[in-house]
Amino acid sequence: KNCSSLSAVTIPSSVTEIGQYVFHGCSSLSAVTIPKSLEKEAKNLGIDIAVVVDASKSMKVADVVPDRLESAKLEIHKLLRGLNGGRVGLIPFAGLAFIQTPLTSDFDVIGTYLDDLRVEDMPRGGTAIGRALIEAIRSLVPAEQLEGTLAETTDALQEAARDRDTQAAEFTGSKFKAIVLLTDGEGHEGDPLAVAELAASLGIRVFTVGVGTAQGRPVPLINAEGQVIALNAGGKMGTAAA
Repeated sequence: KNCSSLSAVTIPSSVTEIGQYVFHGCSSLSAVTIPKSLEKEAKNLGIDIAVVVDASKSMKVADVVPDRLESAKLEIHKLLRGLNGGRVGLIPFAGLAFIQTPLTSDFDVIGTYLDDLRVEDMPRGGTAIGRALIEAIRSLVPAEQLEGTLAETTDALQEAARDRDTQAAEFTGSKFKAIVLLTDGEGHEGDPLAVAELAASLGIRVFTVGVGTAQGRPVPLINAEGQVIALNAGGKMGTAAA
């Protein structure tokens, strides 16, 4: 994917709060950072943040140094270091999305899983931004509040019902909730805009961070060991430089 295509899926400012350094397109990642407004709030408030990271194959493109995924990781580590409280969850995605780490105040755990994240470990290719945002919402909001919405899951509702039977009161998390989405391109499945509208209705602020450059580069082919074996240049195969 070229980063220029991100404008087609970036959540519009009418639906979400867009920080100073969040773009509807992309320049280099050196100019695209975690929003300063979010960093300020996270230091002063007990905020719950779901970090959603694109781990699709195009995130190995090296149009930013060392590549898109590693550059995104550096920005997330920067955010974690600046937090004085609150909780963070990690949701990686490609063709599928999953909650790698539920909300936790142990940022070292988040950092460890983040460092271990590799595109070749993702079970399905693609870029399912809509699915990823749904998982992020599920990580931030109690299941019963999602009943009747596109983020509802039967299993989660049943589990919530069991919890109500065994607990006197349920902790619903921080009053302040946010999703930080780091991605380099268009969503192939789902409806990201509909999910963003759901997030807004639940009081969740969504920040989108574009990764890459408008020019882009060929997408590398990665083997099981994480090594680049070739470059996919618009359907033509070329041998990667040593």
